[in-house]
Amino acid sequence: MNYTNELISIGPRALSYPNPVMLIATFDENKIPDIMAASWYGICCSEPPCVNVSVRKARKTYDNLILNNCFTVLVPSEEMVMEADFTGIYSGHKVDKCKELDLKYTNSEIIDAPVIEGFPILLECKVINKIELGSHTQFIGRILDIKVNKSLIENKKIPTIKDVKPFVYDSGTRAYYSIGKFLGDAYKIGLKSNINT
Repeated sequence: MNYTNELISIGPRALSYPNPVMLIATFDENKIPDIMAASWYGICCSEPPCVNVSVRKARKTYDNLILNNCFTVLVPSEEMVMEADFTGIYSGHKVDKCKELDLKYTNSEIIDAPVIEGFPILLECKVINKIELGSHTQFIGRILDIKVNKSLIENKKIPTIKDVKPFVYDSGTRAYYSIGKFLGDAYKIGLKSNINT
């Protein structure tokens, strides 16, 4: 597509492309697990490896993060779009989401957070900082370990996007999309330019 040189202001809003869809899992004071869909999420540091997730104070996940200072991140596949959406629609203050979705879980061996079964990838994180931003509080979680479903890793060290089949969220239209085709290898495709260094 050829874009014009004309830009039109649409004002400030929480709009970026694409937004990931991750599920944040925590325990409450009674060790009942809660899961919340999060798109205000991302990697924020390489060493030590850290993620950030922004949560509204009204969410049960916020209370659980304050209580336990740890969480797991579940990476859902395309086949789990209904479950992911469900965890974003309903409040953990009113609904036991694991029970409603018939999700099984165990306790993490390294943090006080649930390990929800059946997801391709799970990150175990300890909260190391929190920042009050406005409508949301941003929690910085240090990644202590990453667990990968054995079926995705048998002949390689790290699964690919094609293996995991994650999906993204369009905050402008409130819709989910699958991830498209392979475009090229990072740190290689750009070397085809004529720039001399």
